[in-house]
Amino acid sequence: HFEFNACPIQRQGDIPTKECFDSYPLTFVSDEYYDATKDNNHKSRAYIPPISYAESDNSNNIVTGWKFRYRMKLPSDLYGNLVLLQWHYITANTCVVEDYDKYNFPSRWGNFGGATAKCDLPISDYGGG
Repeated sequence: HFEFNACPIQRQGDIPTKECFDSYPLTFVSDEYYDATKDNNHKSRAYIPPISYAESDNSNNIVTGWKFRYRMKLPSDLYGNLVLLQWHYITANTCVVEDYDKYNFPSRWGNFGGATAKCDLPISDYGGG
């Protein structure tokens, strides 16, 4: 899934803090392409459909593109002339993310299955791991 946060800064080149981004999470409103619904337990999550929805080059067996279109709501207390957007991508390819079992994934997406280990979240400050 994706998670989006924002942080207002004063001028170009300012270094935002993790606390600033954490203070301004965007709220998921709708998935315009794949019909994922809002997760009431995690309002900032925008879910990604299975790889079968990606565009691919079947002759080379590679994914060539993936289109996403989400409507997200900015926090009502977010103001500024210069606002940075932070975009986290949690793959969950090899681990199970908290509360995935409680989310009502679209039935046409099928069963994700496979991973059994719990993901090591929250994301590190530097984005790795």
